[in-house]
Amino acid sequence: METETLSFNPDRISACQALFVQHFSQYGQLPIAFEHDGENIGFDTYTKFFTDIELDAMMGKEYGDHGLYPLPDTSINSGENFRLWTFADTHFVPTYHQWRLHRAAKKALDQGLFYFSDVYALVVREMRDLVSEELLALNHTRMAVEYGRFGSEIFRMWDIVKAHAETELNTRVLKDLKSRHNFRIGMKIKGPFNWGSDTFSSLVVAGIRELEGIVRMEAKKRGSRNTWTFSLGAAHERMLSHMENQANKLYATEK
Repeated sequence: METETLSFNPDRISACQALFVQHFSQYGQLPIAFEHDGENIGFDTYTKFFTDIELDAMMGKEYGDHGLYPLPDTSINSGENFRLWTFADTHFVPTYHQWRLHRAAKKALDQGLFYFSDVYALVVREMRDLVSEELLALNHTRMAVEYGRFGSEIFRMWDIVKAHAETELNTRVLKDLKSRHNFRIGMKIKGPFNWGSDTFSSLVVAGIRELEGIVRMEAKKRGSRNTWTFSLGAAHERMLSHMENQANKLYATEK
């Protein structure tokens, strides 16, 4: 569901507010998604509509009344509590602290920050109500790192945010390929298609992972009976350039 659609539907926003209160009172966490009017409204969509203050109010808390960010006990556990959030097919439910960390890291990505020192500084500013100088000063016992234990949490979440952005791009491009080229399993695509050091004469779309926008290809070389299999994101530059340049050569056949 597109953000713009939901933003003009007061009923759905009200439903979201009611769900927050019910879900948080029962689980102490934010819901990964909820269903309304036959449609599934995902976490990344509905959380864009509310400020921190509004979310806190719906959860029955005063703004900033969540306590300090809970750090893991050991360095090996950094990011472990939200590691599963990386994968598009995992129904991970973040805690409030994890969601705030995700949103701060996402803001850094949206601003085009590249160096981790800049990412760290922005996240700390965004989460000032959830961290303290003492917390920021804590470091790993066996192997100290430059940005401490909280920096390790940011680093792990930074990877997840980038993975989410890549997945979002791949799924958006996949939707476009389906719309413009009738892209589907069984479609045969004429080459030549260069992948690594190989050049293939034809490809067949052998699988599509819808939630991630990943396409599995079975490739053939002229004069060979062998089949090569590889996967790539729908937004991969090699994939896009080939689809655009060879659009007039596309034809679909069932395998």
